[in-house]
Amino acid sequence: MTITDNANANEGVQQQDSLPDAQAGHPPPASIDTTDPPASESDTDDQDDDDQDDGSRSNREKRYRLRLRKAERQLAERDDLIARTRQVIVNDVVDRAGYTDKVAELVAADMDALLDDNGVPDVQKVVSAVGNITTEYGIIRKSRPPRANQQQGHTSGQPSSKPSWSDAIKGN
Repeated sequence: MTITDNANANEGVQQQDSLPDAQAGHPPPASIDTTDPPASESDTDDQDDDDQDDGSRSNREKRYRLRLRKAERQLAERDDLIARTRQVIVNDVVDRAGYTDKVAELVAADMDALLDDNGVPDVQKVVSAVGNITTEYGIIRKSRPPRANQQQGHTSGQPSSKPSWSDAIKGN
């Protein structure tokens, strides 16, 4: 279509759309632009906010920069929290295996290899990495103090009688 064909086609659309208005005594609209969608309410709300800003472009840009900085700061805080949480999980697994924090640092050096599909350290991968590192560097487990067996001892939490030296000597 040529430019004149477009103009004639638009006039036909205007005449068809404006027939009810013309019959009611209303003049047809000055121009109908069929290429632009109608303005939504959210578009007008954004324009109102901009008008309240005295129309100053620098104020709008300043607000956007402040929002961007805040979003970047929040993202950095969340990334740091995720990294620390992953490190705590690795440290716990290494500690339960009986190794020092230095082994945990070596294991966590390649944190991406320890993560599962959800981004959480996989315990099996951590245990396997601990085994690889301890054999590679010849690291032995740290000594642990004996732990109390919770299944032995008094069940009520109270001794059956007042302890005395004579009971200790007798072996009770």
